Amino acid sequence: MLRIFERGAHRPVRLYDYIPAHGEHHLHRYTREGAKQQPTEVLRYATVQEDFDAAVGQIRDTANEMIDSWRRQSNQ
Repeated sequence: MLRIFERGAHRPVRLYDYIPAHGEHHLHRYTREGAKQQPTEVLRYATVQEDFDAAVGQIRDTANEMIDSWRRQSNQ
């Protein structure tokens, strides 16, 4: 999960998860109010480890862009 500390609280920006019942890896984007935006993006990874590694890499490489996008979208 990528979250930031803003206005005195931790706020979610992006969440990567795996749903065993569906066998799917998901990416959730959040609004500033903390609600998950729809639709959920289904990611195509073969294993949970691949999903985890990709999520960490994306957050590490593009966290600032993700946060900027979250801020722009939330202000519309």
